[in-house]
Amino acid sequence: HRAAIVLAGPAASLIIMTPFVPIFWLAGDGSVLKLTSALMLTVFNVLSLANLIPFLQLDGYLLLSTCLGRPKLREEATHQFLKDVGLRRAPSPDSSGSKAVRIGDFAYGLISSSISGAFIGWGIFSWHLLLSRFTTSIRAWLAIAILSLSVAIVWTLIYRRRVAGKANASFPQTQPLLVKRDS
Repeated sequence: HRAAIVLAGPAASLIIMTPFVPIFWLAGDGSVLKLTSALMLTVFNVLSLANLIPFLQLDGYLLLSTCLGRPKLREEATHQFLKDVGLRRAPSPDSSGSKAVRIGDFAYGLISSSISGAFIGWGIFSWHLLLSRFTTSIRAWLAIAILSLSVAIVWTLIYRRRVAGKANASFPQTQPLLVKRDS
């Protein structure tokens, strides 16, 4: 059921695009309708296909993790990859898997980390190109650095709060004692 729900998004995108196909075929060459429909078909098809890439946490990842029965596939695979390259010493969350599973996790973690890094690099480069149109290159890099630092700080705070929340969840919560004061 979950796989069908995950596929509903890309399927809906394809259904939404169907009216643009006859418009593209019937519109005259060089007309605004033909150019608009070509743009819509290209952009939506590229986005739909990109949405199915199983290495970013989009629909393709959810479909793959559902089919494998591993809802935390990316987290576990990245942990295995970082452990195997020596960047993390703690045991992986599920180190009891077979050698084939560990090799698969390492490969998935490597590819996932590489694609994520390339995606982030492409985003930074694109933002630099955009910002450079309005200001100097150095100011554009400075703005990107400030924005990146801000995102890193917010992400760190959210991560720490989440980890602290998990730690606090393991302890029973007690209600404060109500003290009746005489006036």
